[in-house]
Amino acid sequence: MPLSSLCRLALAAAIGLLAVSASAKDKEGSKDHPLIGRYAGSEITAYKVAAFNEQRFVNAPLDIRTDGEAFTDANSFKVEGQITDIRYDAPKDRSALEIMRNYEGSLKSKGFETVYACANESCFKGKTSVYRFNFVAGDGPINYRYEAGVRYLLAKAARPSGDVYAAIVIGESKGNPLVHVIAADLKPMETGQIAFIDAGAMAQSIAANGRVALYGILFDFD
Repeated sequence: MPLSSLCRLALAAAIGLLAVSASAKDKEGSKDHPLIGRYAGSEITAYKVAAFNEQRFVNAPLDIRTDGEAFTDANSFKVEGQITDIRYDAPKDRSALEIMRNYEGSLKSKGFETVYACANESCFKGKTSVYRFNFVAGDGPINYRYEAGVRYLLAKAARPSGDVYAAIVIGESKGNPLVHVIAADLKPMETGQIAFIDAGAMAQSIAANGRVALYGILFDFD
């Protein structure tokens, strides 16, 4: 085999190993949202996806003194669809501002438009500690990761298959930025999922298992 071919194979193998090592620290079974991605060098520390659920997105300054750490109709709105919730540890030598600017540019290039954005004091009505923004991303157990500042971006992309909302929440602590990505792919819920079985299937189940599960049986009250 020519030397140049061997070099190309070695380079490809090295790149493959780098790709594996870069994702090896991610939470098992996790992956980036295909439209949002991650800041280079970040690692996934928490991950969950619901095929259909509801999600509230903040779209106005929080009135912590009046409402506490809570979503209200004055500070947020609700959507339904596939909800993806990902938390990353970002590289320690990067600022929240640099990370957010990269997300802004990337989302804009994919057709997203800004719905609401804030940073630090502008995220609140009146004076308050920035760490209290943690509830927006469900980060109460690690609210100390917001002690030095917070940045928030909510963007929306209109798509024929269903609109997509993307919220980027960045908490700053001492040289250890946290990035929380919450995405909602709006789509109707799957219906027709209540199952019924006929008498023949019931008899087979009883003969084979000694029992049968029935769903969707409704009774009149009293």
